Parts: sequence; C-alpha cells; structure tokens
Amino acid sequence: MGSKGSKGSNTGRRPSEKSSTTQTTAPNTNTATTNTNTTATTTVSINPSVNGGTESTTTVKSKEMYEKGIEHIMEKLKNNDIYRARLQDINIMRQFAEVLGTEEKLKATYLTTKWLDTVELARKMLQQSKGFDEEHLSTSGGSSSSGMKSMVPASVDNELNQMKQTNTNQVEEDDDILNEQDIIIGTKDPNLNKILEQNTVKVKIVISEIARTKGRKAFRRMMSPILSRLDLLPELGMFHSAIQIGPWLIEWNNSAICVPRKCVSSAAMLSADIEQLQTNEDVRKVVEKLSAVIVKWNTTMQYKERDTEPGKSGNCQDFVDDVLQNIGLSRDKLSEGPLGEFLKKLKTKGQSDLVFKMSDSFKKAFNLEENKKKFKTHKELDDFVNSLVAIDHNFENNYRYEWLFLKSMDRAFWLKHIKFEDLEEYKPASKETVDEDGDVIFIPDCPFKDPRDTYSFIYDEEQ
Repeated sequence: MGSKGSKGSNTGRRPSEKSSTTQTTAPNTNTATTNTNTTATTTVSINPSVNGGTESTTTVKSKEMYEKGIEHIMEKLKNNDIYRARLQDINIMRQFAEVLGTEEKLKATYLTTKWLDTVELARKMLQQSKGFDEEHLSTSGGSSSSGMKSMVPASVDNELNQMKQTNTNQVEEDDDILNEQDIIIGTKDPNLNKILEQNTVKVKIVISEIARTKGRKAFRRMMSPILSRLDLLPELGMFHSAIQIGPWLIEWNNSAICVPRKCVSSAAMLSADIEQLQTNEDVRKVVEKLSAVIVKWNTTMQYKERDTEPGKSGNCQDFVDDVLQNIGLSRDKLSEGPLGEFLKKLKTKGQSDLVFKMSDSFKKAFNLEENKKKFKTHKELDDFVNSLVAIDHNFENNYRYEWLFLKSMDRAFWLKHIKFEDLEEYKPASKETVDEDGDVIFIPDCPFKDPRDTYSFIYDEEQ
C-alpha cells in the first residue's frame, strides 16, 4: 500500500510530477462549464474590496472544500495498488480525480447520455491503455518513464512481468475488457440510443459476484466507461449488491471509488435483476441527482464492510440505499422475504454468500424443516425449486420475492456453467426424453430456463 498520512499532507512518496506521453489521459472534460463538486456547488458572487479583488469568505471556503474533496480521491487512488500503478503521473491522477469529484465533469464523461461521447472516451482510453501496456512490458523490471517504480508494489510489478512472458493468445484474451466489437455492439443497441427519448428511468437492484480481476484486465476494467464482459473464476465467490440505473451500473467496492459504466447488450449481468423500480423523472434529472450522490461518496466517503459510520464510511448496500434515497425511490420493496434478509446481511457485513432463508410460514407451506439452504450445486438448486413448484403450481406469483431471489442464485450458476461447462457442480438439472428420431436424450430441467433462451442476459460464447 502507499504511504499514509493526513489528507492533503505531503508526507510519504508521491507520484512524479513529470509528465509521460504514454500514461493514461483522464477523460477530456473541455465541455464542462464548472469545476465544483457537491461540497462546493453554491454560486457566490465575489465582492471586490477597495484595494482590488478579494474573494469572499464563502468562496474561499468553497474552494477549500473542493480541494479537500479532490485530495480525498487522490489519497484513495494512491492507496489502491492498481490505480497507483496505472496513474503514475500526478497530473493524470489529478485529472481523473477531478472527473470523479466534479458533477459537471462526471456528467460530461462517464454519465453522458450520448452514446457517441462514451464511444469516443472508450476509444481514447483503449488506445492509451495499450500504449501503457506496450511501454510497461518493454521496460526492464516494469519501470516507467515517470520514475515511479518505487510507487508500484511488488505484487503489481510481478503481475506486469508475468504479462511480459504471456503468450500471444493469452494476451489477446486479456484484451477483451474494452475493444472495438464492444463499441460497435453498443452503437447498435437500441436501449442506449433511445435513452434520451425515455420519460422514465428503470432502476434495478443487482446481486453480483465480487470481481477478483488481476493484471492487465484490472488496469482497464477499473477505468473503463463501458461494461461489456464479466470476469469469472471457476469457484463461486462472495456476492454484493449494486444498482443499475438506465444503462449505468453503479457500485461501491473496496476501492472506495465509484466509476459509472454503461452496460452494452453483450454484458451478462451475473445475477438476475432482483427488483425493478421506476422513476417518474426523465434521464436528465436522474443524471443530475446521480452525479451529486456519486461525487459525495467519492469526495467524502471511505469503504468499510462493517461497523460503518454514516457520513464517513459505508459498504455496497449503504451506497445502494443512499442512491435510491437521493433519486427519490423507496427501498420498502427490498425489505421483504429472503431478499430483504440478504440485503440486511450485506448492510451489516458488506458481502455474503448466497443463502436462502425461509420464514416459518414458508416452511409450513412446503413441509420444510430447515431454516435456510445453501446450494452447493446447480442441480441441487433446480431440484429444490422444482419441488416447490410441484406443491404450488403458481409459486412464481404467490411467492414472488422467494422466486426472484432463487432466480438470482440460478443465474449465478448459469454463468458459471456457460463459462466452465465441464464442471459438474454448475450443470443444471436434466431430464430424460425422446427426440423425433426416437433417441433418448437429456434436456435441461431448470425451472428458470436457460437464460440464453429467455434473454435474461445475452452471453458472448467467445468469452
């Protein structure tokens, strides 16, 4: 980790002031007209003194608050191994911090409602990211022209050296976080292109597997304005909550930095959306409110899994709750059934495995004795849900929140099965049938169906 000290101090080593032409350039925000974050949005007229032009006390305080917010982001960037290795030039780091800590700049880049603007930003970042990789991989020991080797921890330095030794095919696979195909898909996506025509904005609560990306993918993924693919490992990991507002996936994780990303149609959301809400405002008004809450968290908050302090730190669910409140949506629906229990656990612990908790009335209705179930295999989950449907044929409607939460578990298993189809634990339940030629075959017997057939998500087979 980077050196620590009081925010705004000059203690510890900092990134070099020297500019490097191969460093990632922060999003261009020349279209932005203001330079204020949520802590400094009040417009104050300057009252000149008799001697010339002295700023008012309020203006000075606003600037101080703004600088404090940007410095808060800078410290978080420096204390994150990946960001620190990626943003080695202090000027580039400052630009990136200003984008994430200024409402107008955030709206002009990551929260722009114009897909072509996002495309432009994505292409620039892809080009600059490749330039960074090429220079880093060509230098001895992972050193950089900005003289920042001492700021890069051994773990990241080793990752860079491993990249250098990776064969060509693996390098190409690593290049899939942001590419021209994703941009083209997004350009043709009607949901993204028609966003400005919508009078309401759909809001989805999403349960997602916590990313454990390393190396080159991590460098690009954490700054990319586009989410097009998911990074999956063979083991089923821990989960947290996120929120999708219109095309943007918004989440708060242990980086303590929120970078909004647009989901193109090739992105497979790793769990079914749990609950869909809807605003009564158009996208522009929602973006105004969304930019304010993101800037607030980026400039004032830290990430903490448990024992969080309101106004100082929070976890994924604290963030989701605050976003919902700020855009004017109630979270009452999210407090019911096993979903409510799961989100309650997230709020107290920050992350959770997928456990299905059952109320006394639910257990009685389905003759169950255990209080909760944790499914080790996809088949085990499918068999359990099929047994519930056999008792109550209208289970999906009569127990809506139970159905949705079980479906989210199912989608997590399906994603693993599609990616790692030979692993038995992720294969869905199957049943024997006879095809038109009279041959006995086995077909999936998943109560939620194959998501590729139901279009619950679209998955790129070449991932």
